[in-house]
Amino acid sequence: VLPFRILILGSAAAFLTSAFIGCLLAFNMQKSMLKITLLGATFNVLLNVFLIPKFGARGAAFSALTATLVISILSYWILKRETGPIFLKKHFLNSLMAALIMASAVLILLRTGLGTIYIIGAGIIVYFILFSVLEGKDGLFPIKIFK
Repeated sequence: VLPFRILILGSAAAFLTSAFIGCLLAFNMQKSMLKITLLGATFNVLLNVFLIPKFGARGAAFSALTATLVISILSYWILKRETGPIFLKKHFLNSLMAALIMASAVLILLRTGLGTIYIIGAGIIVYFILFSVLEGKDGLFPIKIFK
């Protein structure tokens, strides 16, 4: 159960990472994205070599979480270096705020004993509702595609 809980925390990092990766693509920085992803994957494999023999599934989950955070931090650093503060506009900050609140909600729900699937579902719902509310009339909530 603990490995799944670690991976649930990784979902917040994955939301953040996907925002950075989207920015890299939007700024036509595919080569940087590829290098960052390869570095993150290499870091994941190296951590797996050391952590899995000692900690098993918990080590693998921690390795995946750490690699996701490394990719996120490197993506942020590259974006900030290459584009300056331009990518820290409203959409990114709203995404970050929604991800942080979602992570807090997931941490609270983990203590309730709820099933993993329910916690993941609740995290997704919290994220999209918060992001939509934070974006306001310019929101990117998927339902607006059909309007």
